[in-house]
Amino acid sequence: DVKAWGNIDHSADDGIIERLIIPAARARAERFLNRRLVRQTVTVTYDAPGDSLGILTLPVAPVAYVDDITYLDASGDRHTLEAAQYRVDVENEPARLWPLSGWPPIGRQLAALTVAVAVGYEPAADESSGSPTVFDYRANIPADITMGILLDCLHLYEHRATVSDLMGLTVTPHGWDALLFPHRVHGIGP
Repeated sequence: DVKAWGNIDHSADDGIIERLIIPAARARAERFLNRRLVRQTVTVTYDAPGDSLGILTLPVAPVAYVDDITYLDASGDRHTLEAAQYRVDVENEPARLWPLSGWPPIGRQLAALTVAVAVGYEPAADESSGSPTVFDYRANIPADITMGILLDCLHLYEHRATVSDLMGLTVTPHGWDALLFPHRVHGIGP
């Protein structure tokens, strides 16, 4: 897609595009958006459980489901919170998690509560094998996010140095933030 978008008709730079430019552009988009694009499991730690109501805001998006919640008790022993003991609101962003009957006694220590959460867009199943491939994620990532990443990839490809004689050289291409901003998750991250 990057080569087609940029009219790159040779293979000399395929390694640079595949190993460096595409991952860098995707990572920059993910940081700006406060979301992960490819399905993965992320571990989030908390020192104390939630706000005054015990609600935790999950600092990643889009959340598919919570895989596991563990906590340390006052003795430092790790325990697992059963799924029936909490609810997760994945319909809103940022997603929130709350215990149905309050949090169990959690020890006063750093990273006392750990949440393993599946985030990222759902991959489409490959019709021939029924399992997802990296290319199948394109189907479910919003088109304007994909377009923003394509713009950034071509910008990085065409401007390989951070210093230029051109006065108007920008860090990201014009329109990049306008394409991504509607999908940015506010209230988490920078």
